[in-house]
Amino acid sequence: MPADGFRLGIDYKRLRRLDTYTGIGGDAQIHPEEALITFSETRFVYTYNVKVGISAAISDLMKAPSLLGRDIINRWRMIYDPAKNTISFKVGSADFTHKI
Repeated sequence: MPADGFRLGIDYKRLRRLDTYTGIGGDAQIHPEEALITFSETRFVYTYNVKVGISAAISDLMKAPSLLGRDIINRWRMIYDPAKNTISFKVGSADFTHKI
């Protein structure tokens, strides 16, 4: 959300488009942008070409967490083990995969 955007160095003045999206919490002002999201593990780097919604810099949203979308999560296998209090993921596919 906005705090993450500032931490990542997003220049909100350069974002041109502002759309209204409706979700479970109501309407939100979002800057839609194309992005590359990259995850790494011991042997590989996985990159996804996605459209992200950058929340408008509104003070009420400064403490709201950023969310990873289903467009990436649906391409992974999630393993939840409540006995060990762990959650892990195995990559099923990515737009680009690079060996480290």
